[in-house]
Amino acid sequence: EDFSCVVPSVSNRRECKLPTAYSKKEKDDLLKAVDRSSPVGKRDYAIIMIATRLGLRSSDIRLMTFSSIRWEKNTIELTMEKTNEFIVLPLLKDVGEAIIEYIRYGRPQCELPYIFISHLPPVRAITASGMTAVVRRHAGNAGIDCTPYGKGGPHALRSTLATHLLENEVPLPVISEILGHKDTRTTEVYLKLDIPHLRKCGLEVPVFDWNKNDREVF
Repeated sequence: EDFSCVVPSVSNRRECKLPTAYSKKEKDDLLKAVDRSSPVGKRDYAIIMIATRLGLRSSDIRLMTFSSIRWEKNTIELTMEKTNEFIVLPLLKDVGEAIIEYIRYGRPQCELPYIFISHLPPVRAITASGMTAVVRRHAGNAGIDCTPYGKGGPHALRSTLATHLLENEVPLPVISEILGHKDTRTTEVYLKLDIPHLRKCGLEVPVFDWNKNDREVF
């Protein structure tokens, strides 16, 4: 008998959810799983490097143009698609080298202004679903379980950067600036994954009748 009609609904607000992120080992395994000998591999490696090292959103990576790279200043400068806010990020050495390798030795010749493009006709800027496919394909090759919601998507790489910065004692306002958040309250969602610091907030479990004889140390 179906009792679903009498089961009360439970509020599932966005702020109640946990972000999805990779561990440091998973992130390293993901990058190692990319075959950089092929043109597509060079593209995918550069995409994942930008996401994990700079935390840019998927939309900002796939719509990044050649004019976004300021080689003379070693910066990436663009207007973020989601917030329409202008952001300036450092062009890290390993990120710059990955982009250069793709542009020189992997990217098909075309007149499109976008850096990352499809390698099969019709040639165009890589799509949102294409970005997800990039991460999911190499995560699978690395043996990473992508069944948790969001684990196989590019946003998990952005969450990974935020989580690792928190673990390394980087202040929340600095992380907020790196991710391009207008308000640090938006960045606070990643505090839920900062297990080492959350442990410091843990309280002793009080003694009740049901646990007074428990020898387990909480």
